[in-house]
Amino acid sequence: MKRCMDVADYSTINGREKKGEVKIEFGIDESLQKNLVKFSKIEDNISTELTLLQVMDLAIFSTKVLSHFKGAYRYEKLYDENTMSAVRVGLQGGAATLKVSDIENLKEFSSVLSKDGELIGERIRELLRSLVELEY
Repeated sequence: MKRCMDVADYSTINGREKKGEVKIEFGIDESLQKNLVKFSKIEDNISTELTLLQVMDLAIFSTKVLSHFKGAYRYEKLYDENTMSAVRVGLQGGAATLKVSDIENLKEFSSVLSKDGELIGERIRELLRSLVELEY
């Protein structure tokens, strides 16, 4: 990856995971065809590369997950059994579906989301500020 920008001090804002050095890098692949975002855990020698579009798709689906759990308390099992809480997201002339895939893990996932609510809320507010700055 040909790096052009990075967040070398990401570890200082990495939520509850304060151990180890984590870095985010932005750049392009060697063929100059794709923009890339690389997320690296330095001491574990682990890194993941995604395109910027994939990162944005993760943000979109993450907000859909948060929206689901914001209203999930209305259902005994944390989801609408008739629809399995399916949400369609349309992009590029197609659509992808977010739906409940493992009922057993919903309560645990919801619990962890609640525990991290303040950290998630802070990031959502920053994301909103950034979108406003971009005039979206």
